[in-house]
Amino acid sequence: LVVSSERFSRRVRPGSKGELIVGDAAGAAVLSRGAEPDAGLWDSLLISDGSGRETVTVYPPNGWIKSSRELVSIAAGSHADLAQRMLARSGTKMDEIDWVVPHPGTGQLHTAVRERLSIPEERFITNYETVANTGSASVPIVLSEMSRDGRLKTGDLCYTPTVGSGWYYGGLLFRV
Repeated sequence: LVVSSERFSRRVRPGSKGELIVGDAAGAAVLSRGAEPDAGLWDSLLISDGSGRETVTVYPPNGWIKSSRELVSIAAGSHADLAQRMLARSGTKMDEIDWVVPHPGTGQLHTAVRERLSIPEERFITNYETVANTGSASVPIVLSEMSRDGRLKTGDLCYTPTVGSGWYYGGLLFRV
């Protein structure tokens, strides 16, 4: 059992206008042995790069968040670097991946990542439009929604990239 939760609403400055669009949420996933011979985790990678430490600032004592203007560009570059590394390590091509389920930063970031990696919009899945950025809870929630509505099927290859302030980025590549 893997569980993740976020309470972002506490970290948004009251009265702020569009700095962050966030939601409070929790998500969970039950991991088990798959029936398919190549089901399971293919690769995982986490990269820490302190050079981006000033892209997101959290102000004490309330923990309010402020992002720099360069955030989208840096995050899109990190997504591209991560994809290149993980696909090379696994011998996989981006067009072989059925679903890309990213951390749901912002709509601008989604567009930048899709364009840099040539990912068709129908394979790039978030629920940002309906529940906002729910941080670490977002990927398990989206996978659950996809399973429930029948999009996620046995044998599907999924890539779940994420970025975070400080700066780190990482992802999982797995077959359902």
